[in-house]
Amino acid sequence: MADSLDALEGNYNGTPSNPVTVLAGIRKRFVKSKVVYVQGSGLIGPVTNPVPGSALYTDDTKKQHGLKTEYFSNVTLDGSLEQMLLAGGSAFSAGMAVALAKAGE
Repeated sequence: MADSLDALEGNYNGTPSNPVTVLAGIRKRFVKSKVVYVQGSGLIGPVTNPVPGSALYTDDTKKQHGLKTEYFSNVTLDGSLEQMLLAGGSAFSAGMAVALAKAGE
């Protein structure tokens, strides 16, 4: 949790302009010290590593890396799309899923 942006942001709405994790703050304050950090367990379960961006594609052709999200106005996914988002990047994590969901609101 000491080096987690998700833990830093909590359930706040918005994006901080210059976030500093607890670990980064300690290292900045004690520049001459050797700060050793080892990631422990997750808050409510095991720590999961991000899915590498090389494993994600926007469609079945596998020509473009990224994540495609589609939003419908109903739970049966019938009718036309309300919104579609494409996200690129080097990895996908739960935090990105939340950001994409908020962007689609």
